[in-house]
Amino acid sequence: MDIDNYKMDRNAFQALTLNEADKQIKYGSNASLHERSVHFNYLMSIAYQFPSNNWPRMDKSHFEIIKRN
Repeated sequence: MDIDNYKMDRNAFQALTLNEADKQIKYGSNASLHERSVHFNYLMSIAYQFPSNNWPRMDKSHFEIIKRN
């Protein structure tokens, strides 16, 4: 699966009944771990507005050690 083939339609919305939503959850749980991770990476890149193939590095410059007496 190539992440560049996905496109999120921000105008699409579908109101579901509880039974319909339950069926969609069951479909998603049947997906492989790799497939779920690809979808997760795509949604994270959309949410935080960074390229899907270039995740930002974690800022590790702030670190503080506190000693308790």
